[in-house]
Amino acid sequence: MDYLTKLGRIVNGMGIELIMSYNKVLKAAGSKSTEATVSIRETVDAKFNLLVKFLGNEDDDVSASVFDFLRDYLHVSKD
Repeated sequence: MDYLTKLGRIVNGMGIELIMSYNKVLKAAGSKSTEATVSIRETVDAKFNLLVKFLGNEDDDVSASVFDFLRDYLHVSKD
């Protein structure tokens, strides 16, 4: 399980960085949907299945390793 926890932290960091990039590009574009924002958003959405796999793990440490990504993903998804 230690391996999955570390892998979850990597996925968490990757997801957070993608969402931060999405927010920066969106802010620079003046809240308009551009090709860059669509591309980043599709990449973030593609990582959702991976996020769910980690959340569904029976080990709490593995599930907790992606909570920050989940929080940011839900925040972006509500917009």
